[in-house]
Amino acid sequence: MSLNLASLLRNSALCHPQRLAVIHDDVRYRYSELDEAAARFAGDLLAGGLQPGDKVAVLVPNVPPSRSPISACCARGAWSFR
Repeated sequence: MSLNLASLLRNSALCHPQRLAVIHDDVRYRYSELDEAAARFAGDLLAGGLQPGDKVAVLVPNVPPSRSPISACCARGAWSFR
């Protein structure tokens, strides 16, 4: 198993789906919610033609919703920059 953000998130979602993964002010995300959002975003990337090894620029603020695109880029084998 390759250790990257996507694989760690997926493993945590499988082992502890209901545990809180992110707490930011009043916003809370469980591991399963982050994993599902990353999987949806990764599917969109694949449908758009992203291939493993492609470079992707991700310009997002450091807030919880930003985790999904970053995880999705890792899941698709793309580089992720913030």
